Amino acid sequence: MNGKPTIGITMGDPAGIGPQIILKALSDRKLLQKLRVVIYGANDLLTLSADKYGVNPVWFRVDATSNRAAQPIDSDIIILDDGEENILHLQHEPS
Repeated sequence: MNGKPTIGITMGDPAGIGPQIILKALSDRKLLQKLRVVIYGANDLLTLSADKYGVNPVWFRVDATSNRAAQPIDSDIIILDDGEENILHLQHEPS
């Protein structure tokens, strides 16, 4: 590994503002030079938010249920995709 501290961020409520907050944090290049980030949540939802706000995805996606998730990953930004199905078909609007 690269010796940087690692922080974990959960995406929270799929209909909430978690994806936008995560994208804002990931846009801080100075912060990313100092640490590694592991995001726990739905890759599809984060990618959708990135598209909506014109952010180029810069993370490494790993299926949270795969054997790969249990192995060391040499990347500064990782999303452990929890594989929530039908996440894009929410019936309520974000608060």
